[in-house]
Formats: sequence, C-alpha cells, structure tokens
Amino acid sequence: GERQKERKARVAAEVEDELLPDRRAALEAVSILLEGERLTRAEVMAAARALSSEDMVAMAEERALTGKCGNPACSNPHSHVPGRERQRISLGQRKMYRQFEPAGNFCSAACEAALLSLAIDSLAMSGHESTVPPPAPPPVAPS
Repeated sequence: GERQKERKARVAAEVEDELLPDRRAALEAVSILLEGERLTRAEVMAAARALSSEDMVAMAEERALTGKCGNPACSNPHSHVPGRERQRISLGQRKMYRQFEPAGNFCSAACEAALLSLAIDSLAMSGHESTVPPPAPPPVAPS
C-alpha cells in the first residue's frame, strides 16, 4: 500500500536524478549545434559526445528545416528540396518499380559525409554504440 507508493516514488526520483544531467547536457549540446555557425571540428565533437546518433540525425534535420546545412561546421544555406520519386522499369519482368528518394539535410554530399564522420568519431570516443545509418549511395543518372 503506502510503503510501496513511497518506494516507487523514491526509485523514480533516483532514476530521474541519474538521467537528468545527461539529458540536460544533450539539450545544451543540441542548442549549440543548432544555433552555431561555422563551428570547428573540435567544438562539434565536444557537443556531439553528449548526443546519441538519433539526436545527431534529428539535429541535422532541424538545421535543414531552419534553412541551414545539417552540418554545424558549414555556413552554407540549405534550400529545402522536397524528396522525389524515381521510376525504374524492368523489361524482363514487365514491371515498373517506384523508389522514393528523401530530401537531404545537407548542402552537399561532402557535408553529409563530414558530419557522419564526426558522429562516428564522437560516438567512439564516448563509448556509445553507433546506430547512425550509412550514407545513401549517390543517385543514378537516368540513361
């Protein structure tokens, strides 16, 4: 009854105390990465150590939505280009396949690769396991 409620509250408070500093550090890191312009590699790595790979992907998306390249070390603008649909026809199977290419969050493939490299390096230094998706292959030119 009452003792069990008190115990649950005490355990919840302990868990919150353990998680809160990490979450606060992650929020501060995201703020630095979102607001920053032309951050150095060291600054980006220092901030990225507090973030998970999912946080890094979300940060790049947020920067792109605000008109900035998803790489905090880049000062180029990002003009939002919607994703596009590609069609591929298989003559042998007599089928048409549709593929959707999502919009990018970076001004160039080089910026995407640079942030991916930073994310992997910072995760390796922090001891977190990487779940950053590999970069997408370059689009194939229609023939």
